[in-house]
Amino acid sequence: PLRVLRYRPGVATELLGRCPYFEVYRMLLNTQRRQIVKYRADSLSFRVLLCVDGCGTIRYGAESLDFFKGDCLFVPADSEELYLHGQAQFLDIRG
Repeated sequence: PLRVLRYRPGVATELLGRCPYFEVYRMLLNTQRRQIVKYRADSLSFRVLLCVDGCGTIRYGAESLDFFKGDCLFVPADSEELYLHGQAQFLDIRG
């Protein structure tokens, strides 16, 4: 299949597979010292971020949480904006 990588500053995504119920993307996060990546689920469906390699920090509101390889983050539909920082590879599951 054709591989399509989408690039934004600090992150690249690639569609791995889709069915009528969900899509799975590979997301490569690579931010510098002060660079952050904004992330948000849309208003219709949730997202799940499964960290398969690396580590970093996720911020939401006034809170922050460190993530490591093997961690799974559930992002509810229509959530507040999240800020990702670090070097990691995720499976981004969109329901």
